[in-house]
Amino acid sequence: MSLTLLKRLATSALPYRTTEQSEMLHIAVLRASKLVEADLPPMKDHLYVGEAVVYSITKNGRALATVSQRRG
Repeated sequence: MSLTLLKRLATSALPYRTTEQSEMLHIAVLRASKLVEADLPPMKDHLYVGEAVVYSITKNGRALATVSQRRG
C-alpha cells in the first residue's frame, strides 16, 4: 500500500532509490497525490525501466505519515 511506503520513507534517509516495480507504482501514486517529490524512470511494456528516486516528502506527506503512525 502506498501509505505503508510513505510511512517507511518518513523514517528513511533521503534520497531514496529503488528499482522495485511495486515500489515504483506506489511512488507514482504518492507523487500524483503530491505527497512526495520524486523522479520515475520511463516505462516500456507497462514496466518502469531504471531507477526511481524520492527526493523529499511534502508537508502534506509528512502530516499524513505522522497521523497514520499514531494510529498504528
